[in-house]
Amino acid sequence: MEFPQIDDPAGADTPLGMLQRGRGAGWLGAVSSDDGDQWLLACLRGDPRGDPRWDRQVESRSDYYATLALRLSVPVASFAADLGEGDEQWIVGDVVEAMARRGSVEAAELLSTLERDDDQPGDEMAGTPVVELRSTTGPRVSADAPIDDLLAATWHRPFPKAVINRLRMTRDPVEVDALRRAARDVDNPGWHLALHVLARRADVSPLEVVERVLAADETGSVRASAFRFVTALPSDIALPLARSWLSHDDGRGSAASAVLASHAEPVDALALREALAVATDYYSMSSLVEALGRLPEAGPFPELDEVYVHSAYSYTRARAVHAMAATDPAFADKWAAECLWDCEGVVRAEGARLASLDSVVAARLQELANDEFEVDEVRDEAQARLDGRGA
Repeated sequence: MEFPQIDDPAGADTPLGMLQRGRGAGWLGAVSSDDGDQWLLACLRGDPRGDPRWDRQVESRSDYYATLALRLSVPVASFAADLGEGDEQWIVGDVVEAMARRGSVEAAELLSTLERDDDQPGDEMAGTPVVELRSTTGPRVSADAPIDDLLAATWHRPFPKAVINRLRMTRDPVEVDALRRAARDVDNPGWHLALHVLARRADVSPLEVVERVLAADETGSVRASAFRFVTALPSDIALPLARSWLSHDDGRGSAASAVLASHAEPVDALALREALAVATDYYSMSSLVEALGRLPEAGPFPELDEVYVHSAYSYTRARAVHAMAATDPAFADKWAAECLWDCEGVVRAEGARLASLDSVVAARLQELANDEFEVDEVRDEAQARLDGRGA
């Protein structure tokens, strides 16, 4: 497997590397080391490593780093001096806010100062005329409009249910033919709508053009609609197609992985493992991991351990955790306890559900169950284990 990385990552098996990736072992290692504060600062300062998240828009780190900073008594000023000066400081702002929520006076005072500084530019803007924003989506088209009008309209996802239901159920040969013609021409304004409807009709007439789009592997809305067409097809159509496309290193392989994530069967285990071994992007990797998680009778899969350790994308690690929990009886003793300190809530919940009980795990479960800032799923799983209702 080739794991995409952030700039200048530390090794996946080093304390800093685990802290960058958001692993529970990274948090615990920092707490027990004299160098823990320096590892934390390396994740928060604007040094060459920068923000350690592979995807800054979705990965959780704020509470993970905030609780560590509070535990280690790391001064907010040591990493928040340049807060608010650029996008690269987003993670710092999130961490400071999380520290303030958890009672840090220093963090709260810093936020208050920043709010006061922001007030003056706001005052200077007072009295500026407000520009009214108008919709530019074009005129509304009724669901019972002629098919040509529906296909020519400017639609934005999600498509109106009334339109989809009407076209999905139509038996009018003229309308069906219009949908098929639109779906075979990527330049047709109704292409996206036609694909959406035909997938739900289990109509594979656009498959040739869809395959051509996916094979080109260009980003954009056209590829996205082609991808959705394949994954929305019924399993009896999509699964054979996915099996024939899985080995392709383009959009066909990515779509195949997504289909198998929902429909994989035991016979697919070997092909999935081979595909995962050569995967180079986290989205396909995540789908392949999910697919293996559907096959407990064929597990355990050592590839999932590798994904857990090396992934720089915490969402992919979360999928590996879910898959290992389903396919590897050793998971409870091997990884689940560490998961209780992971940056992602779904991983902490899996750890709370399955970690083998000892005094350390029991104490952490109590901590999670009583944490008012913890996500509901984690608190509920932790309380269930403490009450003897879990695994």
